[in-house]
Amino acid sequence: MGQTCRAQIGLGARMVGARFATATEVALLHICLLDALRSLPRLIQGVLLHVLPVPGLRRAQRLQRFVLHYAVAALQPVLLAHTLRKDTGNPWQTARHALVLHAQAGPTLLIRASRVAALVWALTAVVFLLMLSPAQTLGQLVPGDWRGEALALAALLSWATKYALIDPLALVALIRASLALTDPLQPNLDWEDKLDAASPAFHAMERRAVAWHVPPAQGHVQAAVPGHGETQRG
Repeated sequence: MGQTCRAQIGLGARMVGARFATATEVALLHICLLDALRSLPRLIQGVLLHVLPVPGLRRAQRLQRFVLHYAVAALQPVLLAHTLRKDTGNPWQTARHALVLHAQAGPTLLIRASRVAALVWALTAVVFLLMLSPAQTLGQLVPGDWRGEALALAALLSWATKYALIDPLALVALIRASLALTDPLQPNLDWEDKLDAASPAFHAMERRAVAWHVPPAQGHVQAAVPGHGETQRG
């Protein structure tokens, strides 16, 4: 198990080192992706209201916005995984295309992300209930009233299980759903224009893509930046 973990960490480190010049670039991309993703709920919500003219849907905009923001937060590591998976020589352009593709598949993908998030919290609640009995038993072995501490221990154990086991499995499920939805698609220039107008961070990513230089370890001087010829207007 230990050797497998070290091998996976080593593989991840090599992939990041091959695609990014410094750790600072990774951090900047992380921030830009998060900022750009925050514009998606407004765009996707508009699409949902246009495509699904259900009576009373507009009155539920606040609830929709909350659910969409929560689902969008779950997509940030999915976009990073997409960027690392596709070695185009320019991670900033790859990340921009990933955002466009996920915006195109937005309604379906966000619905699936919401379902995965709901399942994550449901499993966490089940783990909490399962941990109550052993935590209370442990509390009875200690002198004094440990009922409150037993609840805290069960909550701590369920939270640790969520981060160590449930969240990674949920991320794998989201990545698989994302790939199934976005792999058949081509970046749509209309959606790229919408994101450019809605998100300064998305526009800043284009400037970084144009100025991108391939890390020296890749043996190139400068990356060829994919132009808009790779996109199509739908």
